[in-house]
Amino acid sequence: MKGACPMKKQILLWAIIFSLFLSGCTKEKQMNKLFAKIQTIEEEIQEAQEEIYRLDERESAIFEEITSFGNNDQQPIEQLVKEALHILEDKKQEMDLVIASFETAQARLADLEEIVSKGDIDIDQIRLMELIQKRYTYYEKMYDKQLTSINLH
Repeated sequence: MKGACPMKKQILLWAIIFSLFLSGCTKEKQMNKLFAKIQTIEEEIQEAQEEIYRLDERESAIFEEITSFGNNDQQPIEQLVKEALHILEDKKQEMDLVIASFETAQARLADLEEIVSKGDIDIDQIRLMELIQKRYTYYEKMYDKQLTSINLH
């Protein structure tokens, strides 16, 4: 789950883009409000992603620790397995939050699409909206795979 830093850069880029889109047009104001809501949602997603990354690192450390024990070290292994299972539960909860946030953001994107369908919208806003949708599609697939992996444990 590397890439938390690029996510911060993306949010900063979004903030700049949003400020460029500010104008007197009502449709654009509506879109800007929706983009701002999406940005807030993405900040929540970023926090959850950072927690998932931290949990992934701890899970990896536990795995390395377990593999370093011999066959006679059953007691410490059992404790580490319990901790790893707890981490998996925490990761699933964080991922559920991310997925719920994506769903909320998807709803905001649908609102944006409705505004765009009414016409006369800046092409850059349309491109930004399409970019967001592509990213969410990618993230959704990634999180589905991670949830599948967690459920296999």
